[in-house]
Amino acid sequence: MRIPAIRSIRTRIMLIVLPVVVAAMAALSAITYQNSKTLINREIESKMQQQLDATIQSIQTRLTAHAKIPETLARAVEASADHIEQEALIDMIMKFLSANADTFGVGVWFEPRQYKQYLEYFGPYAYRFNGQVQYTLESSTKEYDYPSRQFYRIGRDTDRAVVWSDPYYDESSKSDVLTATAPFYHYDKKFRGVVTANVDLESLQQAVASIRVGETGRAFLLDKQGDYIADRDGSKLLKVNIAQDANRGLASLGQVILASPDGLGEYADEEGKVRVYYAEVPLTGWKLALQIPERELYRPLRQLLIQSILAIALTLLAVSLVIYLFARYTKRQISQVSRLSAAMAAGDFTQTAAVRSRDEIGEMAADFNRMTRELGAVIRQMNDSAELVAGTSEQLTLSTEQTTKAAEGIAEAVLAVAAGSDEQVRAMSAANGKAADTSSRLDDISCLIESMAGVSSFALRTAAEGHETLRAAVDHVHDVDGKVRRAADIIESLHAKSRDIDDTMELIGRVSFQTRILALNAGIAASQAGAHGKAFMVIAEEIRGLAENSANSGSRIQETVGEIRREIQLAKELMDANLQAVDGGKTKIESAAQSFGRIVHAVQEVSEQTDGVSDAIGEIRSHMSDMAETVRQMTEIARQAADQTGSVSASTEEQMASMQEIAAGAGTLASLANELKRTINRFAV
Repeated sequence: MRIPAIRSIRTRIMLIVLPVVVAAMAALSAITYQNSKTLINREIESKMQQQLDATIQSIQTRLTAHAKIPETLARAVEASADHIEQEALIDMIMKFLSANADTFGVGVWFEPRQYKQYLEYFGPYAYRFNGQVQYTLESSTKEYDYPSRQFYRIGRDTDRAVVWSDPYYDESSKSDVLTATAPFYHYDKKFRGVVTANVDLESLQQAVASIRVGETGRAFLLDKQGDYIADRDGSKLLKVNIAQDANRGLASLGQVILASPDGLGEYADEEGKVRVYYAEVPLTGWKLALQIPERELYRPLRQLLIQSILAIALTLLAVSLVIYLFARYTKRQISQVSRLSAAMAAGDFTQTAAVRSRDEIGEMAADFNRMTRELGAVIRQMNDSAELVAGTSEQLTLSTEQTTKAAEGIAEAVLAVAAGSDEQVRAMSAANGKAADTSSRLDDISCLIESMAGVSSFALRTAAEGHETLRAAVDHVHDVDGKVRRAADIIESLHAKSRDIDDTMELIGRVSFQTRILALNAGIAASQAGAHGKAFMVIAEEIRGLAENSANSGSRIQETVGEIRREIQLAKELMDANLQAVDGGKTKIESAAQSFGRIVHAVQEVSEQTDGVSDAIGEIRSHMSDMAETVRQMTEIARQAADQTGSVSASTEEQMASMQEIAAGAGTLASLANELKRTINRFAV
C-alpha cells in the first residue's frame, strides 16, 4: 500500500524541523542586527564627538591667537598712554598687526580727550593693503563717532579682558569680519579706551566648509543668533538665519541647537533622515554642527542584513538537503523491512531484508530475518508434523505444545524489545533536547565572543593610533620647549643690555652736568678778563647750550630706555609663565604616552585571548551540531523500531491464540491432517 506524500516520514521531518530552523535563524539574525546597530551607533557617536572636539579646538586656537593681540596691546597702552607719542603708538600698533597673518586690522581708540586734552577723538588704525601694513586717522572724527560703534560699546560695557563682536560684513575689505575688543584703563581703574583687532573669517569659513563627515555629510557654523558663519553653501553666510532655512525640519532643529550647549538631533530632507551632532564653541558661544545622512550610517548594517538573509536561505537549503537524504536513507532501509513483511504476509519465508547498517533499523532487520528463518523452520516442521499427524494425534498434540511454547518465548522477547525501544526513545528525546539547548547556548556565547573580538580589535587600533599621536606630541613639545628657552635667553640678554644703556646714560648726564659747570666757570672767568675775554665768553655760552641740549636728549633717551626695559620685563614674565606651562604640558603628555603604551599592550593580550576562546567555541559548536543531528536520527529510528516491534508483538499474540486453538482441536486434528498439509504447501520455505 502506497503511503500519501503528506504522511511520509520525509515530509513530517521537514514540516517539524524546517520551521524550527527558520525561527532560530530569524531570531539569531534579529539579535545580530540589533547588536550591530547598537555598536554602529556607539561608534558613530564616538567619532562624531571626536571630530567636533578637534574642530572646536582648532577654532579656539585660531581665535585665542587673535585675541592675544588686542589684550597684549591694551596692557602696553595702559603702561605708556600718559607719555607715549603719536608716532610711537602708531609704530607699536603696526608691529602688533604683523604678529598674526589672519588679523588684517588693529586700532587703539581713546575716550574723548583722554589721550590729549586738545584732541577730542583719537583712534589710530593700522590695516593691511596689497600686502603692506598701513595706518590711518580717518576714523578719528566726530562724523565717524567711534564711541557709538558696537566694537567700542562692547569693550566699554564688559569686565572681561577680551570680548567678541558679532560677525559682520566689512564693506571696506569686502569680507566677513570678526572683531576682538580689549578695554584699557587709567591707573585709577577708570575706563580710558579700547584696543580692537579685526580678523578675516575667510580661512575659518574655508576650514569648516572643507570638513568631510563620512562621504556626503557636511559641517556648518552658527553664531549666537543662529546666522550661518560657515557652510558649503556660500550664499547663506551672514545672510540666512537657520530659523528661516528652506528646509523646515532643519529650521525647527535650529531652535533646539541654539537653546542647547550640545546634543544630537534629526531632520528630514528629500533623500531621507539626516542626523546632526552639535556642540558649543566656548570662547564665542557659536554652535558647530556636523550632519550626515542616516542611509550612509546604516549602509554596513543593510549589507549585514542581506548577508544574514542569504545565510538563512543557504542554511535552509542545506538542512532541507540533509533531511531529504536522511529521510531517503531511512525510507530505503524501512522499505527492505516492509518488503520482507509483505512477503511473509504472502506466505513467502524465503526472502530476507538486505539491510547492513549497524543502527537500530539494522538490528530490527536482523531480528526480522532471524524470525523469518525461525518461522520457516517452524513451517517446515509443521509440514513434517502434518505428515506425522495423519498417523497419530498424540504426536500432533506434542508438536502443538512445543510450538505454543516457542511462540510464547517469541512474544516475551518481542515485548522486551518493545519496552527497551520505548525507553530508548525517551532517552534519545531527552538527549536531543539537551543537545539542542547546549547548541543554542554555544551559539549565544559565540556571538558574544565575536562581538568582543570586534570591540577588542577596534580598541587596539584606536589605542595604537592614540599612542603614535602622543609620541608625535611629545616630540613637538620638546621642540617647543627648546624654542621657548632660546627666546627666554634672548630676552634676558636684552634686559641686561638695557641696564648697560641706562648706566651709559647716567654717565652722559654726569658729563653734561660737569660741562655746564665748566661753561659757567668759563663765563665767569671771561667776564673778569674784560674786553680780552669776550671771544672766550661766546665759546662758553655755546658749550653751555650744547651741554643743556645733551642733557635734554639724554633725559628723553633715558625715558625711552625705561619704557623698553618695562616692556622687556613684561615679555620676560610672560616667557617665564610660558616655560612653566610648557614644562607642565611636557610632563603630562609624556605620562599619557606611557599610559597609552600600557593600554596597547593590554588590549593586544585581550584580543589574542578572545581569538583563542572564539576558535574553541567554534569547534565545540561544530561537534555539538554533529552530536545533535546523530541523536535526532537515533531517536527517529528508535521510535520507528518501537512501532514495528508493537506490530510484531500483536502478530505473535495472534499466533499464540492460534496455537491454543490448535491445541484445543487436537482431537479433531487427525481428520484435518490432509487439509492442513494442503494448506502448508502454499508456503515457500
